[in-house]
Amino acid sequence: MSRAIRFSQRSFIFAAILLLTACARDMNYVQMKALMPPPPADKGRIYFYREFAWLGNVVTPDILLNNESVGISNPGRFFYVDREPGEYRAICGKGDDHAVNFSLAAGQEVYVRTAVAGGIVTASMQTEVVAPSLAIPQMRDLNYSALQ
Repeated sequence: MSRAIRFSQRSFIFAAILLLTACARDMNYVQMKALMPPPPADKGRIYFYREFAWLGNVVTPDILLNNESVGISNPGRFFYVDREPGEYRAICGKGDDHAVNFSLAAGQEVYVRTAVAGGIVTASMQTEVVAPSLAIPQMRDLNYSALQ
């Protein structure tokens, strides 16, 4: 086999690996925001996010919105749901003391942060509504998780 053919085969394999890696890579908030369609005019958008933390990363409970599972609280990730205007209750983990209530209007974006609270031996989840001016910078490098 000639040197040129071997070089071409190796180049092709290298390019294929790069392409697969690029496709498999998750998009962060900034990249995803540029591609996301706006919410329908009659709905609002709720973002759920969780920053990466050194402790508690194995804890990944469901997130409930008005008692309906909408996703999983994964460290370093975010997702969103579009919903009708109204009153909502979001909870991550177990126990009503970890729930947060909020109103959603048409065209409004609400940011809900989840985090592990507590000590090393016992941990629980914290759920809170965060102002966009604080949430967006916190979400910049978080990866998008498609709903399951």
